[in-house]
Amino acid sequence: MSEYNLMDEIKELINLTSRIDEKVKNVADSQLQMNQRLNHFIDEHTSLSAKVQLLESKMENRLHDVTSNFDEKFLKIISRLEVLESVGSVRQQKLIEDVTASFHEIKDRLKELESHKKSVTDRIKQVFGYVWQGVYMIIIAYLLYKLHLNPPLP
Repeated sequence: MSEYNLMDEIKELINLTSRIDEKVKNVADSQLQMNQRLNHFIDEHTSLSAKVQLLESKMENRLHDVTSNFDEKFLKIISRLEVLESVGSVRQQKLIEDVTASFHEIKDRLKELESHKKSVTDRIKQVFGYVWQGVYMIIIAYLLYKLHLNPPLP
């Protein structure tokens, strides 16, 4: 009778170890998948950061070129309009005032565009800041998990 109990206990022990091995294998597989996902996420974030930096530099250079050229041309046009204003008739003066108002409106729109660009750039930086914080949190959680440490409590 004791031999049968011993054999049953050995069979149960073998079954238990095989189940533990399966669970360890499942955990290792899921860990490998998580590592692959994390690496993919980091690669995607790096490529997106590079693209955003490239777009920001192109947009900033173009906008700066447009605004600097516009300022120079605007000053030339205003000086020419002032000369015409001193010489021209009432109808021409009205036309000159309309053109001047249009130029001021265009300049205001350009200033709004520059401020909008700055706000979009700030938003993009803020979003990527949050993404980096998320990546750091995932890495820290992973390290805490691997080192079998408890996270700090608030």
